[in-house]
Parts: sequence; structure tokens; C-alpha cells
Amino acid sequence: MRRPASRSRIFLLTSLLMGSGLTGALPGAAQQSPGQPPAPEQPGEPFNASPYLPLGHWAYPIVEYWIAAGRVSSLSPFVKPYRRIDVARALADIGEGSLGAGERGWLNRLRSEFAGELSRLGGDPPRPVGMSLELGAGAQYASQTHRDLLRPELDGEFSDSELLEDLRLELEGQAGPVVGAFRLTHHGIYRNDAQFPGGDVVPKTDPGPFDVTARSDEAYLELQSRYARLSFGRMYRNWGAPDLPGFLRSGYAYSEEEIGYRIGTDRVFLIGSFASYTDFKSDTAHYVAIHRLEVRPSDDLMLALSQSSVHGGPGQNVDLALINPVSVWQFARRDDDPFHNKSGQLDVWWRTGLGLNLYGSFLADATKSEESKLGGSFGMEVSRLAPGLLLRVNLSAVQSLTYRAKLLPPSPWEEYSVERIGIGWDKTDLYLASLEAEWFPRTGLWLRPKLELQVKGEGDLRQPRPPPEQLPDFPHILVGETETTIRPALAGRWLSGGRIPVELEWDLGVNFITDYDHVAGDDRTELVGTLGLMIRSPRWVFDSR
Repeated sequence: MRRPASRSRIFLLTSLLMGSGLTGALPGAAQQSPGQPPAPEQPGEPFNASPYLPLGHWAYPIVEYWIAAGRVSSLSPFVKPYRRIDVARALADIGEGSLGAGERGWLNRLRSEFAGELSRLGGDPPRPVGMSLELGAGAQYASQTHRDLLRPELDGEFSDSELLEDLRLELEGQAGPVVGAFRLTHHGIYRNDAQFPGGDVVPKTDPGPFDVTARSDEAYLELQSRYARLSFGRMYRNWGAPDLPGFLRSGYAYSEEEIGYRIGTDRVFLIGSFASYTDFKSDTAHYVAIHRLEVRPSDDLMLALSQSSVHGGPGQNVDLALINPVSVWQFARRDDDPFHNKSGQLDVWWRTGLGLNLYGSFLADATKSEESKLGGSFGMEVSRLAPGLLLRVNLSAVQSLTYRAKLLPPSPWEEYSVERIGIGWDKTDLYLASLEAEWFPRTGLWLRPKLELQVKGEGDLRQPRPPPEQLPDFPHILVGETETTIRPALAGRWLSGGRIPVELEWDLGVNFITDYDHVAGDDRTELVGTLGLMIRSPRWVFDSR
């Protein structure tokens, strides 16, 4: 498959910028100490450029709990990842007197992790050039290699338990207003992912038994100012409700090269990305643009309007009207416009002040009324039951998550695998409900007991929709024989202290499945889950001060 020209240009530009912005950043090691939290940023203070805290970092659960509890109000509850400097500023707003014993231990651990950023906020001069390096080695035991534990592979080549190696190299840098990161991962899932043909996320380059399965999960450069950012390269992003992957942008999907931007303040900002993806079955380019306008009228209320579009194919060039940020307001096109798919989404998050948060998302495919597809979720959080304890309920219903240009047979380039689209949540034709708790009983320990119910139909967005005259009798959700899964589980993480951190992460549960794989009467009960161990090096920090 030929790499589209736009992807090649993005990768080349990223490589050149990384070479010019991050080399020569090792003149001397900086001494870090936790210190005392600085006061929040005041108008007129120097702007601090900063790399992003990668999704999956151990700091996210406790920071998101403090957002739900109202102790952090400067971070969006939906748009992640956060910049490291913004997390440090949020830590500065937290008063220890309102925290339980376990939370105070977590706060001290976070102050140590973000000591460099806290010292910069406390008045230390900005560093002209800086770099950090972290290494990790571990393994993950998986009962099966479909990453969605509510969709187990109980038969076939991906149903066997696997011990998956996990090696990581994480490099971050900052030179003036330019920041960047390079995260290289060698993980066994990259040759065993059930959602990819043959299981290969990374195409094999060596047919021998020692093929190296490595992927640059993140490799980006970003130019930052106080009110604008422009990035090039790969970055994992999630624009989802609390503890849910995003409909339009999800960290569950594998990252791809793209151009990204953000304009505005913490209260009002427009964020988006543009990319050309290679997951379609052809050598023609497909263009994907996603934009989100988020408004925070107060610390306790968030409103957002998002839009995505997919277009391309044989003889179709980039359509500027489909990719420009202003099109966040435009949800329909004329019939004579190029074939495309466009979706709109509305998000609301409200912290009531009574220890109860309400939030919801609604997604609609507005391309053609006869091909309309819908998705939505509603949730609530209770944060005042006990110190360090959060109770959350989520309800979701998804017809499909679009991302399909209009089918025009015979056009094989229109047929693609939903699992490889690389953008949104990988769910279709289902109802999903979950009840879970998040508990931080002591420093470094996070527990998440949960009960999940999924009812899934046989609908597949890769299938053509029926003719319009058949639509009144065609179900919009739960097509065919349904599969029902009930999964009680315990997830969590334990992170040791000391100079050599050890991280243990798990998600273990029992799946009670009725009509497995949509076969009536085929009922299963299976232990499904993962258990991972990671040993990390200290985070070595170097700068030129």
C-alpha cells in the first residue's frame, strides 16, 4: 500500500523538527526537589512551554478524581492529554486540609513527579533547553488478545493466554517555545491484536522468528504560545467523558501522523487535527479532520461542540471546506458535493456543587438522513461518599460510529475495517452500562471495582445500509441475534516508591456471556483480564541552565 503523500510530508517535517529542536540538550543534569507548591499563575507571568503527560500515566486517575471532587478546576474533564505544566499548576491549587490521608500521600508523590514544573511555577527562570529520559521493561499476561475485555476471543488464534513483553523508551524535550516527545514501544500486542488482520499492528519486516515488533506510539513536535499551539506528528488523544473513550477522538485507537492545533484559553478554546490515514484498502488518500469548540462559562459547567469529516478516494483531492476549523459549525453539505462522511457531537459536563456531577455526549452522523447513525452516553459521579472515593455510573448506546464515505459500488476503497480507523471508540450496535468505584486508600494504590453490562447486536458499520424504502422496518440498534455480557471485575494499579519505580496494573473479571458470538444457546463463563508488571528507571532530567 502506498503511503499517502500528506502522511510522508508530516513524518518528514516531524523528523526535521525533532532533529533541530531536541538535539544537544544534555549539557548538565538538573537537581530536583519537591519543594512547596507555588501560587497559581498570575497574568503577566512568563509563559512556560511544556510537553504532554502521556495517556495511561499513573497520575491521571487521581487528577481526574480531584476534578470530579471540585479540587481542580483548571483542567478540562474531557480533553486529554494534559500538559505537564498544567498538571503542576492544578496541584498548586489543592489545599491539603481538604484531603484524606491517602490523598495527601498521592499529592506528595505527584509533587515529587512534577518537581521540575513546580519549581518553574515557583519563580525559577525558564530553561532554554531541556530533556528528560525514562526507560521501562516489563510484561503483561493477557487471557486473550482482544484489547476490549468485553469482547473476548474465546475461540480461534487469539483466544490463547499470552505473556506479552513490554519495553519502552520515553524521551521528552523542550527548547524555548518548542516541545516534543518520542515514545518507542516494543509490545507483544503489536503482533497479537485481534482487531488487525493477522494480528499484526506493525507490519513484519523480517519473516524470521526474532522479528522486532516496535512502534513509535508518540513522536511529535509542538510550537506553543500562551493562546495558540501547533503540532506535527503522532500523539495519543482522548476527548471522552470520564472513564470512557471518546466518540470522535479516543486513546483506544492507535495513533497516526497528523497536524494538530489549539487556539484559545482554558475557558474557551478550539482544538483539532488533520491527517491522511492508510487504513483504507487502497493506495488512494483519505483525509480526516476533527475539530472541537469547548466553552467553560464557569468552573462547574462545560459545553462543547465537535465535528469530524472523512473524505477522499480515487480522483478526489483535499476539500478545504471539509477540513477547515470553521466547519465545526457546518454539519450538512449539498448532494452534489464530493462523497464524504461528516459527524457532529454535543458534550455537556456539570458539577452541581452537591457532590454530584452530571455529563453526557450525543453523536449524530449528518451526512445523509437515510444513513443517519447515532451514539450517546450519559453519566453521573458522586464524590462525597468518603475521602478518596468516587462512585460513577455510565450508560451508553451506539448505533455506529460513522467514519464511512458514501458507498458507491463497485468501490473497494470504501470498505475498511472499523478497528483500524485510528480515531474514535471501537464500538458499534450496542447498549453498555457500568457501575464502578474509584478508591485511593493509600499512596500509590488505586482500586477500581466495577460491574459492566453489554448488550451487543450484529450490526456492523462496514455493511451497506439498506435502500431508503426499507429503512422504516430496519432496526437502528441491536440488529440480529444479540450477545449479552455481564462482567464483574476489579481493576487497579499499585506504584511503589523509591528511585526504581515498580508498577503493577491489572483488570481481572469474570465474563458471563449469553449467546456468545450471536449464536443462540451458546452460553459461556470465562475468566477474562490482564495483569501487567513494569519496572521503570528514574526520570533523568537534563537542562542547559
